[in-house]
Parts: sequence; structure tokens; C-alpha cells
Amino acid sequence: MVLDVVTKIGMPMMDFLEQMAKEPFELIGNERIVKFATIAEHSNIIKILFVLFYQFLIQHKLGEIFQETTYALNDTSDWVRGSRIPDLMFYSAAKFNYYTQTMPDWKKKPYLLIPDLTIEIVSPNDSYSDINKKVMADLNNGVQWVWVIDPQEKNAVIYTGNQILMLKESDALKNEDLLPGLEILLKSLFE
Repeated sequence: MVLDVVTKIGMPMMDFLEQMAKEPFELIGNERIVKFATIAEHSNIIKILFVLFYQFLIQHKLGEIFQETTYALNDTSDWVRGSRIPDLMFYSAAKFNYYTQTMPDWKKKPYLLIPDLTIEIVSPNDSYSDINKKVMADLNNGVQWVWVIDPQEKNAVIYTGNQILMLKESDALKNEDLLPGLEILLKSLFE
């Protein structure tokens, strides 16, 4: 008789929360990836995007935007099998409202909800492999759209399902399906 040994990926929620309090990290495919401090340019672009999104979302009531906030994947309420801390993440209003109404202890855990959109800003110390790992993790987790903005190259890449769209500095970030009416000129992020 052959017994299959199954290794459970992840960790108990309490361990996850304790370890995150000591040193923020992402858990991608059972690999713990420590989050490093960012440079000023990186933080400035996050701030600009957050303010633009926040103002737009307040006006149009389309959802919620968060910066450098954890979302986690869970099998049960007490087990984390993966996590990400995107630079920015967006939830549609309907999705976020349903989550907060049906998850009574939602304020005491990381978001156990897959974002509709994540945004990553490339830092000079990021490798292509590191960014690609994050993009693939988000898409595999069920994120519909991932925006990767590269200040060094002054461009962006939009990922959705099987499509990849390259944007140059003169183009605009937009998503009419998810955020109708929002349009952010890339060059405005690099000035």
C-alpha cells in the first residue's frame, strides 16, 4: 500500500499575523518574500495614484482602493495559504460591500478577498523575475487586472487573463469595464 503525503501550503492565521507584525512579507507558492523599504520615487507614484483613485472613487462610488495592504488566500478562516501586498489594490463596491457584510470579523484579519485590480510600481532593485512572480500570483489568485508601472522606463504593462498591453509614456491608464471614466496619463506619474 502506497500512502500519498500531502504537505499543506501556508500557515495558521495566528502565526501569519504574528510574523507579519515582526516583518511584512508575501507568501507566494509557500515561499516567504520579505517586503523591503521603498525609494521616494516609488512612494510618490503610489501616493499620486492613491489620491487620483480615491477622489474618483468617492465621486463615483465604484469601490475601494488600498495602498500597501495585505490580501490573503485562505482555505479555512484560520489557515493562510498565500498572501500578497500589492502597492495598490482595488475592490469594486459590490464585492467589497458583500465581503464586509458577510465576514463579521473582517477588521481583525488581512483582507480575505481577491482584489479586482492590483498595481505594482517597479523599483530599481526589482528584478523582472520578482515582478513577474507577483503578476502571475495575482492572476492565478483570480485578480482580473494587474497594472505594472515602470518609472525607469516610463511605461506600463497591463495584464488581464491572456492579454498583455504595453503602454508608453504618452498613453493613459484606464479600464472602462472596471472604472468607467477614470483615465490617468502615464506621464503625469513621472513628472
